[in-house]
Amino acid sequence: MADLASCNRGIEVAVLSPNVPAMYELHFAVPMAGAILCTLNTRHDAAMVSALLKHSAAKVLFVESGLLEVGRAALNNLAGDQTSATALPVLITIAHDGGCINSAYNDYESLITEAPLGFDIRWPLNELDPIALNYTSGTTARPKGVIYSNWGAYLNTIATALTYNITVTPTYLWTVPMFHANGWNLSWGIAMQGGTNVCLRHFTAKVVFDKISQHKVTHMGGAPTVLNMIVNAPSGDRKPLPVMVHIMTGGAARPPNILSGMEELGFIVHQMYGLTETTGPATINTWMPEWDTLPTEERSRLTLPTDWGETPCAFVKLKTNVDATEIEIINYCRDKLPHYMAPKAVVFADLPKTSTGKTQKFILRQKARAMGSLVKT
Repeated sequence: MADLASCNRGIEVAVLSPNVPAMYELHFAVPMAGAILCTLNTRHDAAMVSALLKHSAAKVLFVESGLLEVGRAALNNLAGDQTSATALPVLITIAHDGGCINSAYNDYESLITEAPLGFDIRWPLNELDPIALNYTSGTTARPKGVIYSNWGAYLNTIATALTYNITVTPTYLWTVPMFHANGWNLSWGIAMQGGTNVCLRHFTAKVVFDKISQHKVTHMGGAPTVLNMIVNAPSGDRKPLPVMVHIMTGGAARPPNILSGMEELGFIVHQMYGLTETTGPATINTWMPEWDTLPTEERSRLTLPTDWGETPCAFVKLKTNVDATEIEIINYCRDKLPHYMAPKAVVFADLPKTSTGKTQKFILRQKARAMGSLVKT
């Protein structure tokens, strides 16, 4: 890779891939080459991918075979962008079966086969040198780039492993996207503890139970949707857990029935909260012994009746003499944004402003809480 892309220290290397072994390996290969890893959300469309490639000025783009059309379309967008002064990234494909996708492109496995055995690792010159460039999900605007330093990633990796009770030689099931804050830093954390990685490109509840049973998985993670999927799995898809499985979950609050359901199945749930801007996990629950005696409804709180536990709500101030309906706003957003960013509800009202004209988002959040669930059920 270093030779192919004239990989000078500090260049950005983008990766558009699900949780496959190559994606995991690149979390080590890219920093060892002295470059900066930039993993991209696999749910982004070509327009968003091209925008992030332009912003990051990535010199290399690794694309997994299932996302090759998105990757090529993104590069075509860049090629036609008259405002972009940077050269197109070198495209390197990752075949899902470990083979070669198309002889027209450089491929990942060939790079490994042809790589010199005597390559010298390019160690950071300073602990604050960047190791990764991650982008936020874009829930408040367009995704924003966040630079992770080697020192910051190191500290968060150790802290996450300790608070998540990851002891030596764990077996980790990859249900957390590695593009999401580098898999909550566990791409490096599992290696630190000498663990085994069970990679999943896609998964269902049946796949999760099968892999836990087959590999004796000890740890996994996921958004509330993953927990919901596990708890509501058909009985025919379930298997008894061979060991206690620690599962870290973040984002929106989990409904009480989901937490109790996970406990009944044998999972130990660790609730945490973090941000891309905080290098991943930032806070995590500390279980208090007295909570064990509380009824389920007192150990949690109700949240929105959706798979995600939260949903976007748009506050809109219409221009004078302009009309629009809620459904028109929603459909417009769905046409212009990835669907998970589009609002499910729209509130037409004046936007509260500060004396300098900035929108007071905290007031909008208060209004949203006071309205309760706006989701149509």
